[in-house]
Amino acid sequence: MNKKSHKKILVGGVFATLSFLPGCALLDMFKGNSGKAVTESRSEESAEPMTGEVLVTMKGKPVITTDSLVVEKEKFLKANPQIKQALGFMDPKVFDRNLLEGLIGQKIADEYVTSQKIDQTAAYKAELKDLCESMEHMLNAKYFAEKKTVNVPDSEVRAFYDANKDKLRGVMTSPGGVMATGIEFADQSVARGFVSKAKATPGGFKKAAQDEGLNGKIKDFKLVNSQSIGVDEPLRDKIVAIKTVPAVEMVEANGKFWVINATSKGSILFLNKPGTSNKKIGVKSARPSFTAGRTFFPMNNALCLK
Repeated sequence: MNKKSHKKILVGGVFATLSFLPGCALLDMFKGNSGKAVTESRSEESAEPMTGEVLVTMKGKPVITTDSLVVEKEKFLKANPQIKQALGFMDPKVFDRNLLEGLIGQKIADEYVTSQKIDQTAAYKAELKDLCESMEHMLNAKYFAEKKTVNVPDSEVRAFYDANKDKLRGVMTSPGGVMATGIEFADQSVARGFVSKAKATPGGFKKAAQDEGLNGKIKDFKLVNSQSIGVDEPLRDKIVAIKTVPAVEMVEANGKFWVINATSKGSILFLNKPGTSNKKIGVKSARPSFTAGRTFFPMNNALCLK
């Protein structure tokens, strides 16, 4: 990816994130578990004297100032540390303008919801309560992960791995199996006769098939193991059960007789996982993350009034 494309992606991500402005005023509607808690919180915020040059007023009162914009910018970048990289490619004034426009939209939404008493409806309160509980769970998981850790000795890690590696996804490097080709026969005696000829012919299975005009009937199974698809299960299991290679054997499966030419056999291989060197193992932290176009952030627990 060239630098120009990378720049476009980074800047595009900034604008996409700004459109939701998590951590700013719009999220205030989702804080707390009652409309009263949200209303009280807003009243406390509006009671605080605003400093700096007034940028936006609503009903004759300042709602956004240069100082409050700086605070919101700091909150936004703290919650979105990955955005700082993109700021190097942007005009700071453009970023501030987009942030300001987002805050204005949030203030309008806040005022509308409050003035229309939407936040007093049962549906609003119920959804608000659910959202607050969800955010609280995320915070609990975050702090649990930071505080609760378990030290696991390397020997226990190795023992668990060895006992369960056949069930763990992504640790098998080779499924093993038998490299095989075969010819199907309808008659058992004919199949046995071909096995004898293949074993007696210097060129083995391939030369015997050529002499009998059976090259067109040879089926290449490639590597056959317990996970192979496209091979009848009874035939697959009998090929996998071949113990010694190279070998030419007759096997019966589903009323048909197959002469199998097994040329090589490999064992199941797994990653040789080292121990954890007594590393701490804990729950993955619930940090802010992008999910389906939305960004979720920890809430201020003081607003989640019980």
